[in-house]
Amino acid sequence: MIEKGVDMLSFRFEKTGDFGMLTFNGELTVQNVDRLKEALMVSLSNAEHVVVNFEKVSKIDEDCLCLFYSTSGILSRLKKHLTLIGVCPDTFKKVASIIECSNFINTVTKRDTTECESISI
Repeated sequence: MIEKGVDMLSFRFEKTGDFGMLTFNGELTVQNVDRLKEALMVSLSNAEHVVVNFEKVSKIDEDCLCLFYSTSGILSRLKKHLTLIGVCPDTFKKVASIIECSNFINTVTKRDTTECESISI
């Protein structure tokens, strides 16, 4: 288990076999984009399939959404999988008009529910 945290964002990575669980707590914003990159790198270098838990994320901005979108290309090259859980479509709708990552946003917001959902990349 790896736990790291600063100010407004902390993350914890736990591995079981080929699977890893990456849990964020706090804000995924431009101020924390380097922490997000670090968390993704640690997770993907240690597991074939990483589940990212957003249940304790209080805020997410367009920079972090774009980072997840750009990660999808890397995942296919490395033959690794990323599943996002606890994702609330309303969170993504708030920034959808601002960012260029429309393919990722459409995947998240196609459902008519406001409940949190699971999305695989």
